[in-house]
Amino acid sequence: PNGHYSVSSDWLQRDRGVLQLDSIDFVTALRELEASNILPAAVAGIFDELNPDGTLRNIELSLTNFSKRNISLRAQIENLQARAWRGAPGVTGLSGELELDASGGQFRFYESSPFSVSFPKLYRKALAFRSARGEISWRMDGSRLLFESSDIALVPQAHDASLGVQFDVNARTRADDEPSRMRLRIGYTDAQLQNLLQYVPVTLPAGVRNWLADADARGPSPEGGFIYNGSLQRGDSENRVINVFMALDGASLNYARQWQRAEELVGTVRISPTHSSAVLTSAKIAAVPLQNVKLDILSTKAKSALTLDAGVGGSLGSALALLKDAPFGERLRPVIEDWRGGGALGNARLQLSLPLVGEQLAPDALSFNADIAGGSLYMPRLDLTLENMRGPLAYDLKRGLHSAGLRASVFGEPWDITMGPPRGQSAQGAANELYLAAEGMAAVSAMRNWLRLPVLGFASGRAAFALELEQNSERSELRVNSELRGVSIEAPLPFYKNAQREQPFAVRWDLRGDRQPMYLKLPGLLEAQFAFYEFRYAGGEVKLGAGPVSLNANRGSAIDARELQFYGSLPRFNFAAWRDAYDRYQKYASSLPLASSTLPPVRLSGRALQVRDATAFGQHVDTASVDFEDLGDDFRVFIDSELIKGEILLPTAAQADGAIDATQLAVAADKTTGRNQSGQLAFMPSLPKLASLEQRMRINLDHLHLAAPNGETGGDENDSMFRPQGLTPMAVEIRDFSVGERSWGAWQFLLSASDSAALLHKIQGNLQGLGVNSEADDGLLWAYDSSGRLNTALNATVSSQDLGGFLEKFLADPDKVPLRADKLAMNLALSWPGEPLDIEMQSLNGDVEVDIGSGRFYRASESATGFLKLLGLFNFDALLRRMQLDFRDVYKEGLSFDAISAELSFAKQRVEFLRAPIEVQSPSSKFILAGSVDLAASSIDAELVATMPVANNLPWIAALAGGLPIAAGTFIVTRVLGEQFDQLSSAVYSVKGPMDEPEVKFERLFDSKGNRKSRAKAAAN
Repeated sequence: PNGHYSVSSDWLQRDRGVLQLDSIDFVTALRELEASNILPAAVAGIFDELNPDGTLRNIELSLTNFSKRNISLRAQIENLQARAWRGAPGVTGLSGELELDASGGQFRFYESSPFSVSFPKLYRKALAFRSARGEISWRMDGSRLLFESSDIALVPQAHDASLGVQFDVNARTRADDEPSRMRLRIGYTDAQLQNLLQYVPVTLPAGVRNWLADADARGPSPEGGFIYNGSLQRGDSENRVINVFMALDGASLNYARQWQRAEELVGTVRISPTHSSAVLTSAKIAAVPLQNVKLDILSTKAKSALTLDAGVGGSLGSALALLKDAPFGERLRPVIEDWRGGGALGNARLQLSLPLVGEQLAPDALSFNADIAGGSLYMPRLDLTLENMRGPLAYDLKRGLHSAGLRASVFGEPWDITMGPPRGQSAQGAANELYLAAEGMAAVSAMRNWLRLPVLGFASGRAAFALELEQNSERSELRVNSELRGVSIEAPLPFYKNAQREQPFAVRWDLRGDRQPMYLKLPGLLEAQFAFYEFRYAGGEVKLGAGPVSLNANRGSAIDARELQFYGSLPRFNFAAWRDAYDRYQKYASSLPLASSTLPPVRLSGRALQVRDATAFGQHVDTASVDFEDLGDDFRVFIDSELIKGEILLPTAAQADGAIDATQLAVAADKTTGRNQSGQLAFMPSLPKLASLEQRMRINLDHLHLAAPNGETGGDENDSMFRPQGLTPMAVEIRDFSVGERSWGAWQFLLSASDSAALLHKIQGNLQGLGVNSEADDGLLWAYDSSGRLNTALNATVSSQDLGGFLEKFLADPDKVPLRADKLAMNLALSWPGEPLDIEMQSLNGDVEVDIGSGRFYRASESATGFLKLLGLFNFDALLRRMQLDFRDVYKEGLSFDAISAELSFAKQRVEFLRAPIEVQSPSSKFILAGSVDLAASSIDAELVATMPVANNLPWIAALAGGLPIAAGTFIVTRVLGEQFDQLSSAVYSVKGPMDEPEVKFERLFDSKGNRKSRAKAAAN
């Protein structure tokens, strides 16, 4: 190359030659030096191994004392490339100033362009930088080549951290020398952890390197450093020291594979080949704040493990999440499921020991301990909340979740709670099991809502309960027990219980079984199995009574149909009470907290339920078989017994509640009140609009056989079956109705009621051939008056096509039948004080219109009472017998008649027949009776007009003649009366005295030409 060379001698006579060049490439320069045999052999060998390349500029090569070959080189070097050698770093693209002589050299760099440095003994990849400032010197010490650097300031190429590097190398130049040694120190400031992994030396144990790689550390590190000191020989780990130090300020890393990532780390990390540690003032794992964290990693040939000891802050809920979401959480998750906690933790610590080998990093040891003060725990699947928790709570791999004694508020009451291994079991393997026992008082209403059992709606009060929960990966079972002391059960007998009496109560709920079966037991009363679909009540079956239980026989079909089936037996049964219980059950079921769902409602049903000592509609039944089912709009009950057989359809509570609009009432008894002359029912209150009463109880009976009455009437209206406010709208059909030994035929009617009045209407009855009917909006009405007493009114028609036949069947003694007739028609418009069964002759008010067809009177008993005594008013056969006449030809077979008509008016303990007297028409005579009867005194005050044709009634003539022989009597009467004899056909008699033996006395003769009205008026006068 072109250059300048000068040779001179100094005053000491030392030869000196200087070669100055503008530039030369490194390879050419080395070749020329080697060719000139100027470089010492050792130096030339080093250059051969370094294999440098680049460009030298401003070169000054000096040679002094030629004989000793003292050579020195000064130059600027650009884009230097050199291999690493004996621990000295290799470089690529480095520029600086080079000074070199036979004993050593120095390199100063001030690079502001990218370059890289390689430490093949420490790093697998070269380290790239944007700029550098510092110097490196070297010298020979015997057979050792010593490198030493100043503090080198580096700026990494990939990030903005500031690095400082200082190293020295004691390299061997002969193979038989001791291994090369190096001391390297790297410091940094303002770095990101994700950029620092490249500075971790490969000489660290594989376990440490793998942990650092898996850690994926990220985030700010304000400062840190790396120190390497010792042998560079491969495998000579015992003769070197490696330390890594990092300060963390909000960093994150994975401290163990498969475990939750640690976040927001603040503290320091120290890494060495056998022991690494982290001391953190704060951190977060799974959003759980940790304090005073000590993390240790042991990496030896014998063991590679991680230990963690940390104070735990935050809430109980975050701590549970930490435990549940950890890899070992697969043991705990089936136990605590989706529990959610709240409230601050006190003195909480988490300790963990974890091996760092294998795919599944299962902990060797784990413990969590905390003091809970004011915490809460919610178990969503159970819908159970523990509030204001106080006491210790811990978890470890041997005992699982445990507590020596917690105090918490459950259902708003203080409860004592313990957790630990199930009773009678050792702690071994309890990590994936939970046993929770709790005891305390609770309102039974809270227990009803919690267990989602409508049947508990009948109970009220507070009692002591014991709760047990067992859970593991395969099953989850809840048990609740109580003696129910302090709880009253407002249910029909035999389930009624007062608060003082104890009644064992037990529930066992398989929360993970098919259909989540719940077993309920009230010993001696019932056993039940209920089903749930995702914790929503889905039906089941109930066995009533004691005895063997076979609850699984029909469970599948019942639940699939969303039914609650009842079977078994009841020692006593009250229909009204059970009907009310059904309505209340429907309300309880619809008010459950989780009742609103897409599932259809659960329907009730019963199959062949055996009932003893039953009461229905005031009647007693010894035994009966009952079936029932919920039809949606109606609830069907079928009863089969000697007393009653047939079905009853009850409208569901939801529909029946809206059937009566109490704000829109209309008078339904206007016909009754209008026709009643007494005015007793002028107060009659309003009834519901009959058209609005579409939802009725429908009673359709094959037979109803009631017991004979005990002779008592009336009674306490508050207990009466006729209380209007206790009645339900009904549509009734009874095909065979009897009371005692007497048949009352077949009946149909409707019943409508309000709080103050009730109406039996649209009556159709057939009583042994006697028809009783009323209009659709009229019939039998009873209501409260202004003083709060019941009064009754009746508007009905009575008819028969065989009155005599009816009387024979209806009357116990056929000899007492007072008459026979082919037809009867009566219009009744009556009222009386009291309820319908309080009807008495003396208390009647109103009118009765009577029309009787052809028939015959018979001699009736003189001791007749009631209806027969009233019917005796029409028996003119008895009156004729009391006339002082011989009418044997007339009534020797009983007085026959073609028709009878009358209108009877009842008022003030009297019955009057004046406005339309009793009129009897016979084939040859006519009788009219006008007057009144004092019902209280059982006496009559009336006049009888008897009309008979003279030509056909010679006994009449004889009577008028004072009993003379007929021929003589006829002659005398004819001579005395002349032409008036043919017109004389009527006589007036007074009828007075006791009803049983009235005195019939002839008063006067009467003109037959007068009409019926004048005769009646005359008779009345």
